[in-house]
Amino acid sequence: MVASVLRDHAKAVLAGTAPASLPVPEAEPARLKAVEPSPPTQTVFCLRTIKWTDSRGEKHVAQQYDDASLELHIAARAIKRGVCAPVNDPRRKTLLHAHGGKHPRADAIDTIDLDEQATRPPHIAPVMARDPLASAEFREIDLSAEARTLKIEAPRL
Repeated sequence: MVASVLRDHAKAVLAGTAPASLPVPEAEPARLKAVEPSPPTQTVFCLRTIKWTDSRGEKHVAQQYDDASLELHIAARAIKRGVCAPVNDPRRKTLLHAHGGKHPRADAIDTIDLDEQATRPPHIAPVMARDPLASAEFREIDLSAEARTLKIEAPRL
């Protein structure tokens, strides 16, 4: 269709019924956008795959064992929840880029949403409030005896 329009226009120019140049659309005046300064950020090391929404409403995803630049309040929340660590954490030396090119998925079941309140998923057991071995009662057994019986009782929680 474009070729036929151009061919017809060329015939009209040769016949003298159309101008030799095509009309140029008027350019709109350039509109300057106000540049908002970006909020201060902190680089953290991700111990889990995370997703978050920044102050401009943009959604981001960062892969486990990679660095991410988060706004200060989001970085503090991630460190408090234990899903990120400061870049001087010793685990970063051995784990940085351990997934090697794996791309994170925001909808994956193991992705931690930093926008939501920290809740424990129902399929993960709660952390024990106390150490069960601390309340265990141990007894010395005389190993010189021939017959030995060992009875182990689990403490009631």
